[in-house]
Amino acid sequence: MLVLVASVIACDGDDDDAENKAGQLPVLKVGDTWEYTNTEEGASYAITMEVTGEDEVEGADLYVVKMTIDPPAEGMIDEAIAGFDKELLLPIWMKMSGETEGTAFTAETEATYEISSGSRWPLEVGKEIVIIESTVTNIEAGDETYTENETETKTYKVEAVEKITVEAGTFECFRTVEYDENGEKVSTMWHSDKVKTSVKEIDHETGEAQELISYSVQ
Repeated sequence: MLVLVASVIACDGDDDDAENKAGQLPVLKVGDTWEYTNTEEGASYAITMEVTGEDEVEGADLYVVKMTIDPPAEGMIDEAIAGFDKELLLPIWMKMSGETEGTAFTAETEATYEISSGSRWPLEVGKEIVIIESTVTNIEAGDETYTENETETKTYKVEAVEKITVEAGTFECFRTVEYDENGEKVSTMWHSDKVKTSVKEIDHETGEAQELISYSVQ
């Protein structure tokens, strides 16, 4: 199941005041947009993410973010919309659609999080946080309906600040590495405060790579 990437934090300042704010919780605005190129096993496609509105669930304020994939990839979602908690910037709910083996499917996910070690904000080199993520996903594919329950413990380590060059430009970023429960490296992400999200991501399990092509933020 393709999961929206929601790590939205980093550093890139032009003055002392901006540097002081590096790693703080970013504020997203309706209309903020990011376009990525995603490459996996020689296939490439574009991913566009846009903040389209706001929502509230059980007293939690959320950003509503829409994602589209072009061209639609077989066996993957081609469109998704999600509600991200404004304090965590993690998806609380997500609705997805796509096609696999010629059969259209939809999926709806609800997620809860427990930060068992450390705090998510602010981001600092050397910081380590542990997040327990629990999800319930209801899937409809053709005439079949089923539910998936999953709980994962993820450890995030902020390892360095470094400059990364992608098609969208050169950015000074926090490099954050995700590890699974066995201490195996799962993914590496580079996050720019200027962009409000990651500019590059690598999935070490699949070899999938994602880089920022363009962005427009307020």
